[in-house]
Amino acid sequence: MTDRHTDDSEGAPWGRRSRADASYEQTATPAGHPSYVRDLTAAAKSRDAAALRKLIDSYLADGILPHLISEEIIPAVARQLGDEWVADVIGFDRVTIGCSRLTTQVRRLQGLSPTPLPHHAPQVLCVVINGADHTLGATVLAGLLRRHGLDVTLSIGTDSAVLANKLQQRDYDAVIVSAAIGEDRAGLRSLFKSLREARHNVTLIAGGPFFTGDTPSAAERTLGADYITNNIHEAIRLCETNTNPLHPKTQNRDHTP
Repeated sequence: MTDRHTDDSEGAPWGRRSRADASYEQTATPAGHPSYVRDLTAAAKSRDAAALRKLIDSYLADGILPHLISEEIIPAVARQLGDEWVADVIGFDRVTIGCSRLTTQVRRLQGLSPTPLPHHAPQVLCVVINGADHTLGATVLAGLLRRHGLDVTLSIGTDSAVLANKLQQRDYDAVIVSAAIGEDRAGLRSLFKSLREARHNVTLIAGGPFFTGDTPSAAERTLGADYITNNIHEAIRLCETNTNPLHPKTQNRDHTP
């Protein structure tokens, strides 16, 4: 059952450009100043490998919260790098280096303010498909989910057989699959089929830039996901309300694969 597809500013961690992104510099940063994105973009491209960390440390010293940098500012920097590559302003090598540096800083920032998980927190497997090149977005997403009280395991570049084994070994409540633009449709269908066969009562959620319309297309509805959404709070709600009945936190859910 494919239930819904939503697209708004909450979907930013999956890499979708949204209405809120267009006015990012004016609204999302603590001081509403576009220099945050501009300066971090320059630091990410710098020949000085330490420039990005030094600049982020200065923001932290100024009192900007780590999660605001990792969840709001850095994704905007990544989009800026992508835009510059599309416009042929920088080469793909600089984009790759820049995004790698950004990913390292996101992980560091997430470690600065870990969120204690509640007892019986929903257990979620967050999947970046084998061969997909959007590790930064998935890392941001996993950190955001953890900050909202979910027990998240991030799996990057793992094939479907290994993922199926993970589901059999641990009682996950939900699997979130982040699908990039250009993802192979047949491959997605095969992945969801494998996940469903491994654990019939797990909630399968799909999101990411692969899903471009306001509502799922007929073809997207046949992929095998229970839900398609690019709204991060909707994804969190689905993980919480569809918690596996084996966990005493919730009542049995009504879920038909």
